[in-house]
Amino acid sequence: MLKECLCLGVVGNVPNHLNQANEAKDFCELNTSDFAPKGVFPFYSKDSKKEFLRRFCISENELILDGDFVQIEPELCVIFKASYKDNELSSLKPQYFAAFNDASKRVNEEKISLKKNFSNASKGIGNLIALNNLEELNEYKIHCYLKRNNELIKYANEDYIKNYFYYSDTLISWLIETINNQTDIATLENIKPLIANKPENILICLGALSYTPFGEKHYLKSGDEIYVSVTNKDDIFNSGSTLKQIVR
Repeated sequence: MLKECLCLGVVGNVPNHLNQANEAKDFCELNTSDFAPKGVFPFYSKDSKKEFLRRFCISENELILDGDFVQIEPELCVIFKASYKDNELSSLKPQYFAAFNDASKRVNEEKISLKKNFSNASKGIGNLIALNNLEELNEYKIHCYLKRNNELIKYANEDYIKNYFYYSDTLISWLIETINNQTDIATLENIKPLIANKPENILICLGALSYTPFGEKHYLKSGDEIYVSVTNKDDIFNSGSTLKQIVR
């Protein structure tokens, strides 16, 4: 199913993440609130005219580096069933959720998408869990740890999913409007061509956590182990949706 999905990410939906990633400056020209997401970006589409975006890049167990300066981006992803009216997206119905690593290169590029799909395993997804609406996740948190040299280190600050700037019906309405109308501006790009063939399912990452001091300063290297979970339990590694990736 994942290979048939259009895969998108939301940028700027968590306090301080853009500043820590040194990307806030990329959106100065946008007329958006400090407490609202900036836009969406693609990281996989089998229908894209761009060759690198047609490369399926989601793995369940490994992350393959292509150069340096890669950071974990731990977040919630939701697979939505998409409906269309005429040639526009008209509705998004949640079907599944999962822990996700939207890993990103910290390099200067013209568009965000160029930092995202850098290998055939540049993204990570946990086990899919059925979902009827986003409110079911109100008491769930996202967690992220890195294991390096046998030491387990908190890489990002855990937070409730309900603390996203935009969430629930507000987020879904904004997503539909943005996917239909976003233009090539700043490091964002026009998404409308990617829904021309009306993909039945759209996987969307809702935004990455802010980093701990360690996570902000340390990039991934071969041999690291990545742990991301989305759960409402104390046992964060064995409940809800969990992801473990080995860095290659």
